[in-house]
Amino acid sequence: MKEKKLTKIRLFIAAYIAIVFCIAVSLENIWLALGGMMTGVICMWLVKKKLAVKTTDERTEHIAGQAAKMTYSITVSGLALTSLLLIFLPQNQPYLQSIGIILSYITLAMIGLFAILWRYYLSQES
Repeated sequence: MKEKKLTKIRLFIAAYIAIVFCIAVSLENIWLALGGMMTGVICMWLVKKKLAVKTTDERTEHIAGQAAKMTYSITVSGLALTSLLLIFLPQNQPYLQSIGIILSYITLAMIGLFAILWRYYLSQES
């Protein structure tokens, strides 16, 4: 299947999902909305499996990897700085300190997950 035909089929499936969702909202039927969404997702997945053309190359994967690393660095740094500020600056506001502690736990969880995935992918390549 070629890229142009895949784009047309995806557009048709997206239109189907939108129409079913609008009908479900007007009828106030959540099951119809969920069924339409699931049917559309399954159709998209089946159509994507039929794609014969490779859609990514090494350059695209390298750029995506760099963007992901930079996004991770910025997010973790921002969360860490915000959590430290919320922990140490407000002396008499325990709610802000609690939010700072929660943000620091989230930061630690992200760093731990990164380390686990780093080791996993490192072992996969060797």
